[in-house]
Amino acid sequence: MELVGLIPAAGKASRLGKIDRSKEILEVDFQGKKQVISKFLIENYKIAGIQKICFVLRNGKWDIPDYYINGAKFGINIAYFLAQYPYGVPFTLNEALPFLKHNYVALGFPDMYVDPPDIFKVLYQKIVQSQADLILGLFPIETRSKWDMVEFNQNGKIKDIIIKPLKTELKYGWSVAVWSPVFTEFLEQKVHFLLKENEKERIEMEGQLKREIYPGDIFREFIQAGNKTDYVTFEEGKCIDLGTWEDFNKFNYGE
Repeated sequence: MELVGLIPAAGKASRLGKIDRSKEILEVDFQGKKQVISKFLIENYKIAGIQKICFVLRNGKWDIPDYYINGAKFGINIAYFLAQYPYGVPFTLNEALPFLKHNYVALGFPDMYVDPPDIFKVLYQKIVQSQADLILGLFPIETRSKWDMVEFNQNGKIKDIIIKPLKTELKYGWSVAVWSPVFTEFLEQKVHFLLKENEKERIEMEGQLKREIYPGDIFREFIQAGNKTDYVTFEEGKCIDLGTWEDFNKFNYGE
């Protein structure tokens, strides 16, 4: 099976306020050169041997295909899909899933800088060797209220994912993933079920504080259903969220 890269890019960049372009093509200074932030992810995909990338866009974000076109000048093949439902990342990803059913899928985020550069190569090797259906890339996290934190059982296996906890002693959060066709089918069925059950309403997680559904919610259900999941921990790695001005300016200007 081939490894294909998936890029959700349907968000409104609300955390950045009003900007004159899609956040995915905002520029930063990196190693003495200007670079759009989504190119970090594309380069990581290329290092893993990925030759095909699927962008899923929101209507109006045409500056992204204007920049990348078909990907040829960046040494990659790029296809574009249009998101129908503004309910969160799982619904965005679902637009491309019918075209990915027989492949391994790599998921990264175009407003995230992750290191090491070969992270998806490592995760791909892990999923092939372990024969798991979902592999998460984990990092030590400081601002834990902004991340999906991972809880382990006594055997060191993933037990649960805690979504953006206000307070926790958990140390590791996930930032990237690679999965098999088994998880693709699980995600597709879950999204179709949610859309069918909530035809006329915005789909949100139930509870005291309603919120959109995150990929971590779907990963959590997959894990708790007993499916084989594994992980790789990058103790010395970095994951920097460039989708906020605070971290964007720290990365770009060292503020």
